[in-house]
Amino acid sequence: MDEMKIKLSTRWMKEIITKLISKAIYNKLGYKIDIRINEIEVRTSDGRIQIHVDVDAETDKREFIRIAKDFGID
Repeated sequence: MDEMKIKLSTRWMKEIITKLISKAIYNKLGYKIDIRINEIEVRTSDGRIQIHVDVDAETDKREFIRIAKDFGID
């Protein structure tokens, strides 16, 4: 049984991942969302990958209303 665990716990790595995710969301969907990653853990075992993410996100009210409308939530 092969197993690999990756746990991003350093502030520097979390900030890099946060910037990449925020930029990807903006580029793909056009939403400006501030993301803070508290914890990321990736495990792979026998060809299966499990990802655990603890994230906080923040946006302004107008942006949230726009997101809700885009997803059909009124």
